[in-house]
Amino acid sequence: MTILWNKEKIKGFVKNTLGCGCPDKVFQKIDISELPVVVHEQQITRIVIGNTLLIYIIPPGFSSVLVDSVESLALAGKNDRDRNSYNRFRLVVSGYDDDFLRQRISACFSELFSDDRKMHIHFINRALVDDLCVID
Repeated sequence: MTILWNKEKIKGFVKNTLGCGCPDKVFQKIDISELPVVVHEQQITRIVIGNTLLIYIIPPGFSSVLVDSVESLALAGKNDRDRNSYNRFRLVVSGYDDDFLRQRISACFSELFSDDRKMHIHFINRALVDDLCVID
């Protein structure tokens, strides 16, 4: 199974859904890879926009264990951002419908990174993320 990402849709998603104010020229380079973390046979997608913005997309299957792993995932993203001199890191959680656990995850993330204004977490409808790619 191969996932083909639509870079034009990623650009719209990053600008409109995540609220990135990056200029259009930043979107001329979009690198997409998979992190070596595999959970429930799904991988975390790593997207770098113009060597500026780092995004990790957490698939829906990962959501059940996210409460226990948000700290390590966010720290991995922060270290990746800092090591590569990216400007911002956004952790995108796809298809997470449990409001109570979402609040716990958000609180944990905020507590850990309240002093870092370049760290963000987003809970996104699964359909919005699914629309970014085609499974071949």
